[in-house]
Formats: sequence, structure tokens, C-alpha cells
Amino acid sequence: MKIIKRVCALALALMMLCSAGALAAEERWDSRAEVSPSLTRSGSTLTCELHVVAMSPSDKISANISLAKQRANGGWEVLDYWTGEEATGKLYFEETYTSTEVTGGTYRLSYTVTVTSSKGSDVIEGEKESSL
Repeated sequence: MKIIKRVCALALALMMLCSAGALAAEERWDSRAEVSPSLTRSGSTLTCELHVVAMSPSDKISANISLAKQRANGGWEVLDYWTGEEATGKLYFEETYTSTEVTGGTYRLSYTVTVTSSKGSDVIEGEKESSL
């Protein structure tokens, strides 16, 4: 009798574990959104662009973006950041950063994009590094 109880308890635990895995798999929805970052320089001005196109025009898009410059010691200094950029279906972000510190060097545009639909949410992280 004890063996039957243990087998039933183990089977129940296994079923709960499998159903939790199935729920987690549903939450990990792949939005297949297209993300295109761009970083250009003209004199002392950097232009930062991020274009996001969702597969569905009703998908909600939010983005956090940062601009950093590589220092001589190899570390990165954040020059500017933008949070809470939002759109539905398509997000077109473009901002400029102007400073006398903008000289030749390596710059990084980093982003975290979240695409949300009725199917779940998809977080896309990336960066664009450019020697300008």
C-alpha cells in the first residue's frame, strides 16, 4: 500500500512538473519581430536609430535604448539613454546626441525590446557597435 501511495505521489509531482513546463513554453512566444539598429556620426553629432516591425500590426512594442562610448581602458561610458519608447505594430526611434566629446572611436547602441501580443511576450536584446 505504501508503494502505491509513493508511486501516485511521484506521478502527480511529475504531471505538475510537465504542466508547468508546458505553461512556460507558451509564455516564451517568438514574436519574429524585425529589429534594425543604426548608429552614424556627422561631426560632433551621433544619430541613433532603432526600427522594430512586429509580425502583427496589433502587437505592442516597447524599447529601452542606450548609447555608450568605449574608453581607452576598454570600459564603456553611457552617454545617453532613452526608456519607455512605445508603439503598436511598428516602432521608429531616432534621436541625436551632440557633444564636443563625440570624436573618432567606438560607440555602442544597446537595446531591449519587448513585443507583446495575446500569445505572450518576447524580449529581444541586442547591440550595434560602430567604429566612427
